[in-house]
Amino acid sequence: MYSKRKIICLFLVILSVFSFNLMNVNAYMTKTSASVVNNFSVASFYKNTYTYNLNNNGSVTKLGEKEEFKIAGDTVNIDNPDIDVSSYVLDSITINGNGSYSIGDTYTQPASNLNIVYTYKSKNLKKYTVTYTGETANYSYTGATTVEEGSTYTSVITATGGYTESQIDTVTVRMNGNVVQNAWDSSTSTVTVTNVSGDIEINVTTNCLVEGTRIMLWDGSYKNVEDITYNDLLKVWNHETGIYGYEYPAWIEKAGKVSQYTKVTFSDGTELKIVGDHRLFSKRLNKYVNINSGKLKNGDEVVSLKNGISYVSIVNIETVKETANYYHVITTRYFNMIAEGLLTTYEINNEISSNYKEFDNDLKWVNYTPEDKKMSYEEVLNTFGYVDKYLYKAMKIEDFKYAIEQGFITQEALESIIKTYMRQDGYKVIPPKDNNGKYLWIVATSDDNDPSDISHQMVEDSEYIVPEPKDNNNFKYWYNHSDNKQYQPGDKIIVDSSMYLEAIYE
Repeated sequence: MYSKRKIICLFLVILSVFSFNLMNVNAYMTKTSASVVNNFSVASFYKNTYTYNLNNNGSVTKLGEKEEFKIAGDTVNIDNPDIDVSSYVLDSITINGNGSYSIGDTYTQPASNLNIVYTYKSKNLKKYTVTYTGETANYSYTGATTVEEGSTYTSVITATGGYTESQIDTVTVRMNGNVVQNAWDSSTSTVTVTNVSGDIEINVTTNCLVEGTRIMLWDGSYKNVEDITYNDLLKVWNHETGIYGYEYPAWIEKAGKVSQYTKVTFSDGTELKIVGDHRLFSKRLNKYVNINSGKLKNGDEVVSLKNGISYVSIVNIETVKETANYYHVITTRYFNMIAEGLLTTYEINNEISSNYKEFDNDLKWVNYTPEDKKMSYEEVLNTFGYVDKYLYKAMKIEDFKYAIEQGFITQEALESIIKTYMRQDGYKVIPPKDNNGKYLWIVATSDDNDPSDISHQMVEDSEYIVPEPKDNNNFKYWYNHSDNKQYQPGDKIIVDSSMYLEAIYE
C-alpha cells in the first residue's frame, strides 16, 4: 500500500513530466527560446524561413514561403523548394547572406533563425549586345559582348599601345542610348552596369593633341600645346553669343607617350595630329564629332576659325605608327579651342554639355539651359557634398541638372564625373598657388596689354573691383567671358577662377 506521502510525491513527478512536455510543445507554438523546468534546460527552437524569389527583368517577386522549427546544431538539408518553377532556372541560393550554396549542400542550424533565399531567373531572358568604341587599338577589356536582361555587367579596361590606365580620359557608358557613366577612375579601371535593360555602348577616350600642335591665343598668335599654362588666355568660340570668346584652361595634363596617333589632312594644307577621341565640328552633322568614330569621312567639311567661320574639307585620315608625346588641355565653359586654326574640343562631357543643345549658323546654342533649370553651387554641395568651386564653374556643372531632366545623363553619371575631376593625380598640372596654398587666378580686361601677365594674378576668394574703362566714350559694360555676365565699373566680384572682362561699346 502506498502511503499518503508516497502518493503525493508520485503526483508531483507526473505533474513535472507533463509540465516539461507542455513547455516543449509551447516552444513550437509560440517560438519562444529556452525555458527551465525543475532545473532541466529545454533546448531553444528557431523558426527557419524559406523565401523563393523570382529575378526576372530586374524585378523580384516572392513566390512562396514555408517554415520549420529547428534546434541549434541540427543539420539542414538544402533541397529544391516544393513550388512550381518550371519556367525558370535556379540562379543562386543565399543562406543568412552567404550566397555560396547549391542544392544538395547541408547547413548546420546556428543559434539563431535561418533564412534561405532561392533566386530564380527566366529560362528565356533577353540578351543585349555590348559594343566597345573609341580608340580601340589603345585598350583591351575583360567583359563579354552580350549580357542577360536584369543582370549586372562588369568589365575591366586595360590601356595598351603605350598608354597607362591613368592616361585614359573618359569612359562613357550608354544603355538604351542614355548615358549611365561618363567618367573614369583609374584606381579601379572597372565599368559596372547594374540591372541591364538594353544594348550597352562603352566608349573609351584619350582626348589629346600631339606635341607641336599650335593653339591660338587671345590675340590670334599661336603657342605649342606643350607650352600652354593656366595663365594663357586662349581664343575659343563662345556658343552663347555666336562670336569669338576668350577662356583660360580648366585642366592641363602632363605629357603622355603613345606608339601611334591619327593624322588628319585638310584641303587648305593644314595637318592635325591627334590621339584618341579628339573632335572637330562637322558642318554636315552640325555638331562636334570624334575623328576616330568613323562618322567623319574624306570630303566632309569642318569649321575653321582662322578669320571668322569658314569651312575646310578633310582630305585624308590616317594612322601613323610613330612614338609621340601628347598633351591634354581643356578650356573653361565651352571646352573648345582653336588648334591649327580649326575648331576642336576635348570635351569630357561633349554629348551632354554641348551637342544636345544644337547650333545655329553662327554655332550658337539654340537649346541653351534656361536660368531656372541651372544647378546652383549650393545645390551641388547639398546633393553631392564638397565640390571644388572652380571645377563647378569651369566644367559648367550648373547645366547638368537640365541635362538630367532631359534624359541626356543620369545623376549617377554626374556623380562619376564629379568624382573623376576632383582627382589630384600626378599627371594633372596644378594651377599656381601662393605661400598659403591658395590658388592664384589671372583677372584681366581687354584694356590690359597682356591678359596672360602674372602681374594680374589674384588670390582665390579675394575681392575684385571692376575698373573704369580706359575709353568711356560709348562704353556699355564689361562682359565677363568666364560667367557670361555683364558688369559695370565699381561692381565687386569674388575671385574663384581666372576671368577675362571685355569692354563692350555701342
